[in-house]
Amino acid sequence: QALDYVEERNRREAIALHGELIGAFTKLEQLDKAEYHGQLAVRLAEQSGSHPNRVNAYTRMAELRLLQGRIDEAERWVEKANASYDHVAVRDQILVRISHLRVLAARNRTAQALTEATAVLVDVRNLGDRIIELSLLDLLSELQLRAGDAASAFATRKAHQALDKELAIDVAARKIALLESSLERQRTEAERQLLQRDNDIQALRLNRQRLLGIALLVVLATVLTIVALLYARYRSTLQHRNA
Repeated sequence: QALDYVEERNRREAIALHGELIGAFTKLEQLDKAEYHGQLAVRLAEQSGSHPNRVNAYTRMAELRLLQGRIDEAERWVEKANASYDHVAVRDQILVRISHLRVLAARNRTAQALTEATAVLVDVRNLGDRIIELSLLDLLSELQLRAGDAASAFATRKAHQALDKELAIDVAARKIALLESSLERQRTEAERQLLQRDNDIQALRLNRQRLLGIALLVVLATVLTIVALLYARYRSTLQHRNA
């Protein structure tokens, strides 16, 4: 539904939405739909000529290929994303590095992946992107467990759970704020409609009074006219008799 509201020029938003659909359809095991949205994301990115858009689309395709177990293809997509590494902001650079980490993990190159993941985590925390941090903590704990470092894996998992809880609270707070805002808008609209109704009623009352006033004037004018006519006829009758 969100894609229907994305304007053609907002390719980055469209690519991000197609990326979300890649993950959703993959989890639902609807790989044909995941592939469809992946190809759309790539096409939009290449049409835009934007390095950030390419990084976004290529890293999404790399994730899809990893989920499909096609590690070699995933690595090629990471290499394509890496070609834009020097032309994008820190956040997009981190996305490329995380995709590379996932390829290393898929190839069971745990030691190298663990070293790089630790360095990436520092940069992610400096960046302040907690969504990316949550995803990276999940990967890091898995790598630590593979490496036999259960204590570090447990500590990382606890950090992951704490951050996940914090994000859930933030999401709940935003939903509450949106609900309160919606209720406030509804209350304001109800008050506006009530005021409008009161104004309409007052206008009707004034209009009725005006019509009643006009009617009374018409009646009074009619009565005066009739009285004048009767008086004129009476005078005329008297004059005829006197004559």
